[in-house]
Amino acid sequence: MPQTHRQLLPARSIAQPQPGFFSLRLCRNGPWVPAAIQIIDGKWNTYINGVHVGGPHPDFMHVKEIWRIWHGGTEVSAADYRRALAQIKADPADPRHAPRKPVDPRRLPPPF
Repeated sequence: MPQTHRQLLPARSIAQPQPGFFSLRLCRNGPWVPAAIQIIDGKWNTYINGVHVGGPHPDFMHVKEIWRIWHGGTEVSAADYRRALAQIKADPADPRHAPRKPVDPRRLPPPF
């Protein structure tokens, strides 16, 4: 029997954010953008699209956008996170440059 996405990932507590890499949408029909929660020198930091948006602060409760990333993001690997950042940097027309602008899927090029 094939495993589902839910079976592959361990459950995570919504009350306690954990460092990691994520993909999330900042608006309805917006592009999926890379995001990260990191602890650097004992202080929490958040990044969206490679831009530092919150922290550093020793208490995660005071870090901007941490809940949006933790609750709304889908966990991805570090390699996927870095790949997404590289793709955004390489393509000035990438819709992820305007992450809060909805994307019309009919205007996107075919995936293959």
